[in-house]
Amino acid sequence: MALRRSERLEELEPEAAPAQASTSMWQSIKNGASSAFQSMSQGTSAAAGAASSRGGAAAERVKQGVAPAAKAAQRGAQRAAGAAQRGAQRTAGAVRSGAGHAADTVQGALGRKHQEEEDLEPMPPPPPEPEWSDEEDADENTPLWQRGPLGPHRGGKLLQPKLLALAILPFIVFVLVSCSFLFLSHHLRYYIWALAVCAVVLALAYVVSASYGSKRARSKPGMSLIVLCCVATISGAMVGTRGYDMYMHAFNEYSDRQVYHSVPTAKTSDAFKDAGVLTFIDEAQVQLTMAVGYRASHLFCVAPVMTPEMSPNVTFWVVGEDCCDKRANMRCDDVQSENAHTGVVMFPNLDPFKWDLHRYRAAAEMAAAQHGLHIPENVMFMRWVEDPNVYISSLLDKAVFYWGMWCIGYFMVSLMVAFVVHRIIGIRLAKDGSYDQKTNTQV
Repeated sequence: MALRRSERLEELEPEAAPAQASTSMWQSIKNGASSAFQSMSQGTSAAAGAASSRGGAAAERVKQGVAPAAKAAQRGAQRAAGAAQRGAQRTAGAVRSGAGHAADTVQGALGRKHQEEEDLEPMPPPPPEPEWSDEEDADENTPLWQRGPLGPHRGGKLLQPKLLALAILPFIVFVLVSCSFLFLSHHLRYYIWALAVCAVVLALAYVVSASYGSKRARSKPGMSLIVLCCVATISGAMVGTRGYDMYMHAFNEYSDRQVYHSVPTAKTSDAFKDAGVLTFIDEAQVQLTMAVGYRASHLFCVAPVMTPEMSPNVTFWVVGEDCCDKRANMRCDDVQSENAHTGVVMFPNLDPFKWDLHRYRAAAEMAAAQHGLHIPENVMFMRWVEDPNVYISSLLDKAVFYWGMWCIGYFMVSLMVAFVVHRIIGIRLAKDGSYDQKTNTQV
């Protein structure tokens, strides 16, 4: 490079030097320029050498750092590959072992089953089911529960859900209707009667309309169930009404009426028309010696309630049934107790007292005629007790017992009727061809 620059300076040199001085000046300039170019060339060469040596050192350091990392990565990859290969070998061994064990188990089970099948003898075919015929049902020696397609000797079964429905649903209807008439008639009598009559009329209308349909429709259990529910409704209304008249009517009347205390026997009954219980003064006693019994299918007993200084007019009379002699010796309720001073009024509209009212009045007239007493037109009859609450509560207990006994009896009757109706329905369905004997179901 310095040589090329020197050659360029020589080309600039003028072709003819004017003088010696200018020649020496030009020479010195030339020498200075040459030395400057040489210094620059040496500096550039030194800088290039230093840069080259530094770059080589850096490259050597990078090479020394990369080589260990590459070796570490190579060793990690080799270890991972070895671990994966060993895991795959163990998994394959476990799968082969499990498959072999399962194959041995299945083969052993098949062998045992085959051996058992060889040891067992062939089972005989089941006997054919006997055919059902009208002649067999017509046999009088065949019991009712063995007739028809549902008989046990024909391999049939009872239609359990339908039989239970025929027995349970009418019983539930009877319980609800009888309970309503017995315990709710005092305040809801007309509403209960209206509901019961509407239900029975609608059910009977449906039965009448369906009776004009097919014979198969008339033989369905649903039709019989409706009829049995109607019968249960009517029976429940009758039982509940009878129990209300016997027990609950009086119980509700006593609960609604007034209680009077320290009642003198000289007063008339008109002052106590709303009375349910009368507690007399201590001097008032039942005159047992004046008791009289009136015989008419039963012995109807009466005795006057009087004080020692009372006038012959007797308004209050103690009554009872079959608890005295024809003359005197009365032992009805608590008449012989010295602590009894209370009378529970017998209302003329109460059952069964209303049917016997004229008999009790006839007995009172006999006692009045025998002992010289006078009976006013409005006489008040009563039961003589120590604690009126016990007597009134006994009416409720009797009503509950009466209802419970009727429910138990109706349940037994309902079971028997449901069984008979169920058998008759099965026979009719089989005769109509709407009953499948093989599957024991209705077609």
